Amino acid sequence: MYIKFLRDEAGALALMLALAVVPMMVAAGIAIDYSRMRSANSELQSAADAAVLAAAKLGTDDKSALEAEVHRMLKINSAVFNEMTDPSVVVKPLGQGGVEAELTGAIRPPFMRLIGMQKLDVSVTSAAGRIAGAPVEIALALDVSTSMEGTQLADLKRAALEFVDSLFGDKDYLHNAAVSIVPYRAIVNIGTANSHWLSDSYDPANYAPGEWKGCVDARTNGEDETDNIPVGNNRFVPYIWDSGLQSTKGHTNTWPIITENADMNEGAGPNVGCLALTILPLTSRKSTLESFINNIHINNGLLDGGTFHSLGMSWAWRTISKKWQGQWFTDTSYAAPSTNDDTEKVIIFMTDGISFFAGRTRTSYGFDYDGRMGASNYSDALNAKTVTVCENIKKDKISIYTVTFMEDDANTNDMLRKCATDGIHYQTSDGSQLAKAFQVMIADRSGQLRLLY
Repeated sequence: MYIKFLRDEAGALALMLALAVVPMMVAAGIAIDYSRMRSANSELQSAADAAVLAAAKLGTDDKSALEAEVHRMLKINSAVFNEMTDPSVVVKPLGQGGVEAELTGAIRPPFMRLIGMQKLDVSVTSAAGRIAGAPVEIALALDVSTSMEGTQLADLKRAALEFVDSLFGDKDYLHNAAVSIVPYRAIVNIGTANSHWLSDSYDPANYAPGEWKGCVDARTNGEDETDNIPVGNNRFVPYIWDSGLQSTKGHTNTWPIITENADMNEGAGPNVGCLALTILPLTSRKSTLESFINNIHINNGLLDGGTFHSLGMSWAWRTISKKWQGQWFTDTSYAAPSTNDDTEKVIIFMTDGISFFAGRTRTSYGFDYDGRMGASNYSDALNAKTVTVCENIKKDKISIYTVTFMEDDANTNDMLRKCATDGIHYQTSDGSQLAKAFQVMIADRSGQLRLLY
């Protein structure tokens, strides 16, 4: 019987299978853990990409601000990051708003821990910033009505200069970017070099013994809401305050003895009420933009016609519209609007007040009693016109950002929110917030943000 027992092989296969199951289960567990690690790496990479893009939108090289935004986004978007052991995030500013983030840490493998491996390391790196060579044209429409005088003007100029510095960096000339600036209130000044845009009604003798100084009336028949070029009946009527006409507030402009001051907001003459600051056409030179911004001043006089936002918006459009290529009088400092579909076109619009007729002087729409607004509530009519202009601009595939500065009026903010692309409107209450809004705008759309690696 003993010999039979030794020769009996029954159950040997079962024993062998039982012994083989353990390493097979371990191998399967290892495969599962490694698959989980690859999945975690993929999820972490996506979260890192989103985090650096969000941080780069801040448009800052401040490391603490970038770190805070990267951490905030990771906590929101990555379950893996929140569950990792020994997580580490190293954030490095790349300059001009670019940012890199390196994420390292470990995940706990449920199966491999059985054979003594307590963790699996994961690591990803991502970076975002502006791609050099992405063409962009930016029009800045800036409210320069009298309410902007003093600290508000200083804050605006500082924000605009920082904006330009972020775009150009240490270069004076960019091949892939150009900026125009449109100062406006209830009138705009196109510059006397563009007299070829004027209608046949223009007669230099009407201004004698003075001369036309560059302001124009808004066009009629809905053309004030378009970017149609100034030819035929679409040419502009030159601004003139005829002698003897009285404003609503009782100011009578009597000349030909001309006493109008340099800012054309006091005295008598054909250009009283005109804006001294002319539109700056597209330029790719940093020094040209800085000089213009530094010279912005407020026409602080008795005669201010009010603020017409539709005017600033429509003229900003015309400085970058494809239709207007070749229309602006330019020299080598300037750039013609591009007709290339790959060129991103952006309007950044800033105001500190509501749309209104002041009634002290003539405007681009004449006097308020002329009734060109077609309504008794001028502010509502001007707001409606602004929204129409904005809708026409967006149909032209131009992005609009809007900013109010120290203005809480609900109607104005709602109107500009409707104007803005995707409702991106910034309501700022001090110079610091204004500067930050400008930086976010340059980083977000005008900066052509992309993942770098």
